[in-house]
Amino acid sequence: PLSTGASQVGCSTFRANWQAIANPNPDIIYLVDVAEDAAFNNPVYTDLDAGNATHLDITGLSLGSQYYYRVRAGLRCNVQG
Repeated sequence: PLSTGASQVGCSTFRANWQAIANPNPDIIYLVDVAEDAAFNNPVYTDLDAGNATHLDITGLSLGSQYYYRVRAGLRCNVQG
């Protein structure tokens, strides 16, 4: 998936957005990581399950901090939980 940038940015929230992959398998899900640094060495959230949606609302963030997100596709049957 290709990130299309954050939207609906608030004091402690934002919406992570991305484009769906081409010809998705019905078992495809999107997993989102959020971190305080671009290298994702300081993760805030990992493997947030967005299902097959192309956005996810991220909440519970600290006011005044900068955040980064990345998204990847996976198969529902391969996700441990």
